[in-house]
Amino acid sequence: MTLVLRANPFEVAPAPRPRPRHLRNAHKLRALRANANSSCWWWDAAEEIGLQLRAESFVAIDDFCGPSCFELRAEAESALARAEQGRVAGSGDGSAAQRLRGDRTVWASQAAPGSVPSLPPLVSRLSGLAGRLAALLPDELADVQLRSDAQLAFYPATGARYVRHVDNTCSSGRGRLCNGRRLTAVYYLNREWRESDGGELRILGRDGESGREAPLLDVAPKLDRLLVFFSDGRVPHEVLPSFAPRYAATVWLLSASELQAAAPDRRESQGVLPMGAEGTASSAVCAGSSTTQGGPAEAGAKPCGMQGVSELERGAEGWPNCPEAAPSPTEPR
Repeated sequence: MTLVLRANPFEVAPAPRPRPRHLRNAHKLRALRANANSSCWWWDAAEEIGLQLRAESFVAIDDFCGPSCFELRAEAESALARAEQGRVAGSGDGSAAQRLRGDRTVWASQAAPGSVPSLPPLVSRLSGLAGRLAALLPDELADVQLRSDAQLAFYPATGARYVRHVDNTCSSGRGRLCNGRRLTAVYYLNREWRESDGGELRILGRDGESGREAPLLDVAPKLDRLLVFFSDGRVPHEVLPSFAPRYAATVWLLSASELQAAAPDRRESQGVLPMGAEGTASSAVCAGSSTTQGGPAEAGAKPCGMQGVSELERGAEGWPNCPEAAPSPTEPR
């Protein structure tokens, strides 16, 4: 991620007022979820999700993974307890670096083997969603055939935050700052989140009157919420100070062509993997494309983004066959 500093990067502006279009968007997705009979309700709602992503450059999807992923919080806590603080984050001494970014992170591949068993179901569903969105937004996502390793992040309850930044400062797919990131997908792991806990991801946009950058929307880091947004300058964002332990898992969906042209360190630093649930070394084969990582597309190749959905999770028609709708994560288990 690249920091883009304001005159006072530590200033926290007041929360923005809810905008009617954002309230309408959330209502539409809630209605689609209420009428669904599968925990993969977002599969049939993909067209609306794609419309919101195209119009706003971000979309928040609640009840994304269900109980299959609820233990990821405990697994992340364990993995992060053994990890060093994030590369940019400080050492807890009040340093300027920590004030800019106060989280602790670890890549899933660095965790002990078998210690994050709840991650494959999440990435499997994310791969399925990516395939649907690629079909709906081909101009933006046609070559999103790869993903990053999953990054587990923890913000201590000490006001830890991450100041304004964008995840990819690449310009039109070219330049030394390109890192291949096309979409950012953040999955939140915080049960019983309260407004006083802080830690919202604040999306920034241009004020219609002054043209200045201003807060656009605060997204609460609630359990089982997936926030998807374009990684480039369309979505500058920040994580507001956290006053309760805040956990999340982030996966970046990568443009194969941009990544190929990126500097080696920007490719290697994020653990590039095929779009698969467990990050196996198999090549990414995408139906409907003329080439793959290893050569011509194979007959019967899976659609881009669906390699990660195991045969047990796939229905006969090729879409995820998820369990029936699960209880809300706020309900007793």
